[in-house]
Amino acid sequence: MTEEFERYKGIHPGKVIKRLLTKRNIDQRQFRLSLRARAQTFNAILKAERHLNTKLSLKIERALDLEQGSLMTLQVHYDIKRERLRTQGSGPNLHPILFGDVDISKLHWEDRFHFVITRVYERGDQTERDEVDHFYGLEKVNEVLEGRPRLPSGALLSVTFWLVLCVTKKRWSGWNASLVNPNKLAKGYPSTETKHRRRSMKNLKR
Repeated sequence: MTEEFERYKGIHPGKVIKRLLTKRNIDQRQFRLSLRARAQTFNAILKAERHLNTKLSLKIERALDLEQGSLMTLQVHYDIKRERLRTQGSGPNLHPILFGDVDISKLHWEDRFHFVITRVYERGDQTERDEVDHFYGLEKVNEVLEGRPRLPSGALLSVTFWLVLCVTKKRWSGWNASLVNPNKLAKGYPSTETKHRRRSMKNLKR
């Protein structure tokens, strides 16, 4: 499947076909006639009211010069999404406390997947992380979390904790550097040599 079609996963193939026809300025009726498809069937598919069958999908792919099997792959992903919504509800089974600053009744789980995955991996427990893995799939979860700092449990370090850790590490490194090399002082951390010089000046004043 091409990169363009990867974005269409979960969308009915009929809507994708309609979009492609519009984008290429192809008349829907003339296109249907060239396929020798029944008007009622073809129009229902474009409206996402009917399942796209293999025979018709192959004809459309040839006519639009699409990768073979791409439309049926979209149909499968669409069917999976519908079945998941039927059996699991409109979203993953997560405790509302994870989203205390968000009204989850208005949260679009598919569009906000990046936010949901990040939030659950920062604040959720193992059961909730497993729920997100199952709902979105490990491939999408790993894509979102790639390169992010993780705890041994697999959970993400929160952004706030990570920033504090980085600042602390930077200050500690700067303090060490000031002891080792007086020429590379970290701001706010005088070297040992400077401290001795200050003590000597105080003793002279006395």
